[in-house]
Amino acid sequence: MVVETDEEGNITNNRTVVTYYYSKKSAGVEEHHIDIRTGEELEEPTLHEGHVGDEYDIKAKECLSYVVATTDKDGNNVLPENAAGTMTAEKIVVNYYYNQPAKVVVHYVDKTTGKELEEINPETGELPIGLILTLVALVGLETVTLRYAVVLTKRQKKNK
Repeated sequence: MVVETDEEGNITNNRTVVTYYYSKKSAGVEEHHIDIRTGEELEEPTLHEGHVGDEYDIKAKECLSYVVATTDKDGNNVLPENAAGTMTAEKIVVNYYYNQPAKVVVHYVDKTTGKELEEINPETGELPIGLILTLVALVGLETVTLRYAVVLTKRQKKNK
């Protein structure tokens, strides 16, 4: 014997068809690109929407004058372990960290006066004779100043 009921469970004499519709639960992956030194976002975060069970794969980006950091200053791995995977009901956050390569600033200083020279001769590439070269380099998280004395001499022609 079959007892037919409506969707609330009330018994009826007529056949009642109840159809249930299902949809996948929404999920998402939030993508961040961060300067490892300052903690500032290099661009607005991106939200990749999908559904629970969908696959995702977030790649590092090529950011102007930045390179992907693999370790922090203590040597700990900072590459995201969750850059690829399957979406879950909870939001997934993928963080990529970036470093700016070392910047070198060159100052040409007249050895006798100590005054900074404007620049080398752009046509010949020659440096003034007797100058001190100062390099300031951003190495990791520290600025290092190096001073070198450069003595340039003119070559004398050999008589044959």
